[in-house]
Amino acid sequence: MMCKALSVSESGFYKWLRNRNKPKPWQKLLELMHKILEQAEDNVNYRVERMQLALEQMGVKKSYSTVKRAMQKGNLLHESRGSPDGLTKADKKALRPANII
Repeated sequence: MMCKALSVSESGFYKWLRNRNKPKPWQKLLELMHKILEQAEDNVNYRVERMQLALEQMGVKKSYSTVKRAMQKGNLLHESRGSPDGLTKADKKALRPANII
């Protein structure tokens, strides 16, 4: 009667009830990432590519986007310190060179 009132199928409710305490796949992946980070103090600033490589060395093959999403949910992503390579902005106040041709 409650499932009908809440517009939820009975099978969907029982599936949720059965699986609600099981860890999600990204949570299992996050546990592996924390194990990798605890191995050495230099591992703390791993980026997505390096974390993906470390997971592959452990035998866990996951895509770039899956690793990135799990790292975002676990607050393991760090902002890059430098500016993008080759990016220079023109100074609008600087004088243009004279046309000598």
